[in-house]
Amino acid sequence: MNLRVSTSLDSLPQDRGIVYLLDIEVDGKQVTKIGMSKREITDRVPEILVAYFKVYRHFPYCKPMKFTKTLDPLAKEQTLLEYFKEYKYESLLPFSGCQELVDVEVQLIKLAYKKVLADQPLPAIEELRKELDELQSNDASGEFKPRAGGKTKRTIAEEGV
Repeated sequence: MNLRVSTSLDSLPQDRGIVYLLDIEVDGKQVTKIGMSKREITDRVPEILVAYFKVYRHFPYCKPMKFTKTLDPLAKEQTLLEYFKEYKYESLLPFSGCQELVDVEVQLIKLAYKKVLADQPLPAIEELRKELDELQSNDASGEFKPRAGGKTKRTIAEEGV
């Protein structure tokens, strides 16, 4: 009997997928969708946009911010959704994917995402905010740099599109 051990995510289809963050405009407000899929991001995002279109009759601004292949994507998505449950955004009209919307600072979500994907514990949200403040003051890469124009309002111009 030959056994082979692999650490490649591509070799482990049974419990892998992607966890993603989308910057999406819903009801005229920029919010973040936290999601997971067992398929590629290029398959899932169009489904969300079509579902939105069927209800609202137009396509929203939407930009994938983060998407990472990982093991146990459902548990990681649920961890993030539970962590940000007090910031849940309820869309005016229901569409497929609308249950995972949050209205909180993008950089805070990105930091929590980074921790969850690295299997690190999430501190209390106030502690995460302090950590983000420290990162922003020392961040040469710009990954956690606050955006101009407010903490939750995002525009195409701010994104550099």
